[in-house]
Amino acid sequence: MAYIASFADESGTHKGCPCYTIGILNVPEDFLPAFNQAIEEIYNASGLQGEIKWEKVRKSSGQVNLCTNILKFILQSPCTFHSIAVSKAPYRKWHSNEEAAFFTTYDFLLRQSSQGLNSKFKVYIDQKSTSYSK
Repeated sequence: MAYIASFADESGTHKGCPCYTIGILNVPEDFLPAFNQAIEEIYNASGLQGEIKWEKVRKSSGQVNLCTNILKFILQSPCTFHSIAVSKAPYRKWHSNEEAAFFTTYDFLLRQSSQGLNSKFKVYIDQKSTSYSK
């Protein structure tokens, strides 16, 4: 079975946050059309518009309900979710090169999330203005 790690995103990489997190949702390739349709239906039923941002979620019961409904769906699906939270203070690499530090942990998370699935992966991440040798 082929997988698409189609949903990978980060939070907290900006200055002022003591840690950052990265999350990856692995979706079986043959399940992707049903996954996209279900997420679209859940989102449209919520009546909300725009990108879901964690800063807004904690202030909006509508967004909390939307996230809860998406989470229920994902937990009942064949998808797998993996995340990493990194404290910036003790992470020496963060202080010398934030981008290299971020992509080092991102690469580590990708390797861990695919371990044991014995599958080919296609990975999509939101567009970044940086480059990385890996």
